[in-house]
Amino acid sequence: MGGSWVYGNTGGVVDETAPWDPPALVAWRQPVEKAVLDRAASGGRPVIVQPGLLYGGENRLIEAFFTDPGRKAGRVSYIGDGANHWALVHIDDLAELYVAALRAEAGSVYVGVDGINPSAKDVAVAVSHGAGLHGEVASITVEQARREMGPVADAFALDQQLTPARARADLGWVPAHTDPLSEFAKG
Repeated sequence: MGGSWVYGNTGGVVDETAPWDPPALVAWRQPVEKAVLDRAASGGRPVIVQPGLLYGGENRLIEAFFTDPGRKAGRVSYIGDGANHWALVHIDDLAELYVAALRAEAGSVYVGVDGINPSAKDVAVAVSHGAGLHGEVASITVEQARREMGPVADAFALDQQLTPARARADLGWVPAHTDPLSEFAKG
């Protein structure tokens, strides 16, 4: 298991071949994933799935972002201008990808994202509607986000656009949940 944050700011839509530029929070993953993939050379069958931010179900990391004090004040926050994109995946789609990855070639790496990549501000507006706050949102600085959430704030500030094209081509994986904003707006 990995995570899409290892790619850092992507500067547009990228896939698994993009260079790594992880925030400090997930920098430890690169040597771990390399060691896992090295097992392919010795006859192992390692496959790595790097999921985006999970939504759907319960206990998702994305909820940590939206439980800040701003929500208690009647609004949902986003970092900076909110133009940064988030690579998302529904928990049910990710489960399907893990099943599909069982038939993947040893040493394969797959980004587990839906490919929609909405802006953080659009997500905040949708979450605000879902929380009954009528779209009330507010910008916070990355420094404020760090004070409230710790080092995970740097990951939430990333601008990431990723494509699931490799998983689609190799495994036939096609996410069924392709409208995350509508799902957030439902609450």
